Amino acid sequence: MSESNREKFNDLISQIMDVLIDSCPVYNSLDPEEFGIQAGEMANNGMYNPTDEEAFFNDCIRWLKDEEFIRGDNSFVVTSYGLEMFNSLPDCLVAN
Repeated sequence: MSESNREKFNDLISQIMDVLIDSCPVYNSLDPEEFGIQAGEMANNGMYNPTDEEAFFNDCIRWLKDEEFIRGDNSFVVTSYGLEMFNSLPDCLVAN
């Protein structure tokens, strides 16, 4: 992973998790445009062509799901593991 890719990954993951942590436990649809990412276009053949940035965004979402930081399909919510890893567990869930 190149340094610029690592920085882009780190920034986008942080932004996504901030949104989901702030809205927890409400599921949130994650629109790439809300993160300043230009959406792709429909091609003449009816296929959707995402921009490179949108594809990267989708890969970040997939990674967060695969690593069990978030769950969902069309809308997402942070998991308790995600809350724990981002030091955002509510006090009532923290073991004494």
